[in-house]
Amino acid sequence: MRSFFLIVFFIQSTIIFAATDTIILKDSLTTDSVSIVNSSNSKAEYLTIQNNFPETTENYGSELISLLALIFGFFMGKIYDHWISKRNVKEEGRLWIETFLQLKEPLSLQVNNISNYLTNNPTKQYKITNSVFQRPLNCLDFNSLNEKSIIPFLQRKHKISYLESIRIAGKIKNAVGIIEETSDLYQESFNKLKENSSLYSEIVQQNMIPFRKHLGNYTDELYHSGNQEKKDLAIIIMELHKKYLNPYDSGVDLFKISDEFFLKILELTYEDRLHSEIKSALGYLTICDQSIKNLIAERVYLRAANENVRKSYKNSLEHIEEIETVLNLNG
Repeated sequence: MRSFFLIVFFIQSTIIFAATDTIILKDSLTTDSVSIVNSSNSKAEYLTIQNNFPETTENYGSELISLLALIFGFFMGKIYDHWISKRNVKEEGRLWIETFLQLKEPLSLQVNNISNYLTNNPTKQYKITNSVFQRPLNCLDFNSLNEKSIIPFLQRKHKISYLESIRIAGKIKNAVGIIEETSDLYQESFNKLKENSSLYSEIVQQNMIPFRKHLGNYTDELYHSGNQEKKDLAIIIMELHKKYLNPYDSGVDLFKISDEFFLKILELTYEDRLHSEIKSALGYLTICDQSIKNLIAERVYLRAANENVRKSYKNSLEHIEEIETVLNLNG
């Protein structure tokens, strides 16, 4: 097809060149005669030569050929533009369909990744693993493609009726939009978790310092009170302090601190709850405990978001397989 247009361009150029190769001359002698003076004689002699050159008329035939060549070139340009447009539509439509069907693999992998994440990261587990995200599910490859090319491509390539092509194209664009939106929500949920976890952890850290200070003062007072029962209580508190707040081998687990350590401290210090050091310590303990519970709530929200994302991805995967079946049936 391309060689055909090159031949046509060559023919057009030849016609135009042939049409413009004739030089039209106008007679510059506009008078009827020319007088020549013969200077060899002292008496001037005049010789009159009649102007017998007829004025040349314009070449209307060559101008007509030029006009026809321009008209021919105009229509051939339109035909060439139409051919290029048709070829681009076919190519972009093919890329749209291929890129859409290629989402099957990353969708399947992401569904498996989410399932593994939910299994390995229970809500009450403090340390969690990082999630793995399949980048193609951001659907950025579709930004450079013309979605209007899908319908004509389905009609020409797969011989699908116009109305059916509209329906399929709508399902394809809708599926891509859902996958893109779901992927944004999925990544946003983890970013939100990191942001809020950092905030609540910082609050716990800031309030844990004065809590430990006041609890330490109270424990030291018990230990040196001279009362064996109070000394034993002080030893128990120090052991709990070492187990939950200074576990250098395994790291601090805030969820265990909230569920176990804080509850035991409340039980052990209940009778002395009006003691000045305990009152101050319990005030900071309440702030820390609430922040830790907020952390747990964030994990619950994240788990719910992961389950919804997995469900959405599964539905999108089913839509892709359905459309793939239709395209395979229609060649």
